[in-house]
Amino acid sequence: MVLEIKKKVREKILKEIEPTKYEHNLTYEVLKDFKEELLNRAHQLGINIEIIEGGSFGKGTYLRGDFDIDLFIRFPLEWRDYDISEKLKNILDKGKISYSIEKGSRNYYTVKKRKKGYLFTLECVPVLEIDNFDDVYTSTDYSPAHVKFVSDKILENPILAQEIRLGKQFFKAQGLYGAESYLSGFSGHVLEILIIFYGSLENLLNEARNWEENAFVDINGVYKDLEEAKLYITEEKISKLVVVDPINHLRNAASALSDDMFSKLIVISGIKDELDDTDFKLEKINCKKFISMSKKFAKKYGFYFISYYFKISLKETSKDIVASKIEKFSRSLEYKMQNENFRVFRRDFHVNFSNTEICVCYMLENVKTPGIRIIEGPKVTDNDSVKKFLSGVDSWNWYVLGERIYKYKEKEVKEVTQILPKSVKEIEKFRNKDMNFLTKINFEKNF
Repeated sequence: MVLEIKKKVREKILKEIEPTKYEHNLTYEVLKDFKEELLNRAHQLGINIEIIEGGSFGKGTYLRGDFDIDLFIRFPLEWRDYDISEKLKNILDKGKISYSIEKGSRNYYTVKKRKKGYLFTLECVPVLEIDNFDDVYTSTDYSPAHVKFVSDKILENPILAQEIRLGKQFFKAQGLYGAESYLSGFSGHVLEILIIFYGSLENLLNEARNWEENAFVDINGVYKDLEEAKLYITEEKISKLVVVDPINHLRNAASALSDDMFSKLIVISGIKDELDDTDFKLEKINCKKFISMSKKFAKKYGFYFISYYFKISLKETSKDIVASKIEKFSRSLEYKMQNENFRVFRRDFHVNFSNTEICVCYMLENVKTPGIRIIEGPKVTDNDSVKKFLSGVDSWNWYVLGERIYKYKEKEVKEVTQILPKSVKEIEKFRNKDMNFLTKINFEKNF
């Protein structure tokens, strides 16, 4: 059975997701004004820059309502020995342009502009103009070349822009989209390469349902097969899906994709024989509803339930960094609970940027543990280490299993509530990180 997208469904979805002419013209006006302002300030400082529209807007594949725009601020190669992030900051300061600083391989800057009731987020990323890969200082230096690659392919085959838009909408609706660390899904760049390679979203899904443990896509045909590619691509960058970057053949564009997301695409592709409009529908769930659904599941199956509700501010920090920091906190807390012998059955993480809120839910099998833990010791044949290990331990508190000795040690943490942070300060202490983007926390438990 071949998966199919009916013409009627395709046309309906495209009508809903393609930007309106008004949106496009408004975005163009915002960019035109901002670029002129930036170029003028750079000229006043004697700095020669070029501004390149990147991301989905630069490629002509952005979706309706998407006002997040990447701008590559390209400096001449002779500036390679200077801190071009600092130079870009000087230009912004010269124009008295408000911005927030984002951390990356080079610092970049987020500028927010309002026009006629719409909020535009412009990410200004400093890059160097490069002649070859030897000139690359960070991976963002060849990002403008990615924009040109996709744009050229769309010029050759204009239908690809529609297919990429359909792909982005479908992957978002299915929870597959986004390469940020808190998602580890398919990046827009990887999805664009896949759809260009296979020719359409429909073809991609039909191929994906037949992927096995690994999949290999080499759009330029540089390598004979995956095994040859592995000889040149760094081992830690090899993932279940290897997509040879069309600009830098030593790079796997899909290295950030998790095994779970790779497998999820195979499952979704395999269980669907036809896509209808509901498969493209983004279900917007606020945190209140999400917590309620999670709590209902926990109650039905007899789990203990813990939830955190975070109200966040995106004024000083980007949404991706905020979400990543909270997701890392949620994983660290899960690890801490597991390490203290509290069995976590499930952890759920939900982001709702439209309401500036994030929530985390845990379902636990137990919230209390015995007052002791088992400590593994040395091999019984290591006399000196055994003697040291058992110093001060009476005969009731140690035993031998196989070739090793074990002892019991009293635990400080006997109830899960002892390790649950319940305020911003406690969370910052737990993570040893600044979490000043948290404006409100609600903590809840059902025990």
